[in-house]
Amino acid sequence: MSTAHNESMRLEFRTPITIGQGEGQVTYTHVDLVEPLAVHMERAARADTSIGQIITLVAQVSSQPRLMAEKMCRRDLNRAAAFFSGFEDGPETAADGLS
Repeated sequence: MSTAHNESMRLEFRTPITIGQGEGQVTYTHVDLVEPLAVHMERAARADTSIGQIITLVAQVSSQPRLMAEKMCRRDLNRAAAFFSGFEDGPETAADGLS
């Protein structure tokens, strides 16, 4: 029996993130996260650190610039990590032989 998990999450940033300058400046107040695909997980696995993996996953699944994800505060990054960890090692994965 699997536990229910939301397939997506809007993560509202504690502090807006601004990248760029002048006309090209963009401010982000949130990021929409979805369940990562195998290709996202493969790219994240290439990161040297667990923080790098989360940054890569945030950028990949949200289609936002990596720089935006790199500027996330620790608490926002922790919330993203908790969201992604909800898809790991579920009963369905073990039953499919993919664990």
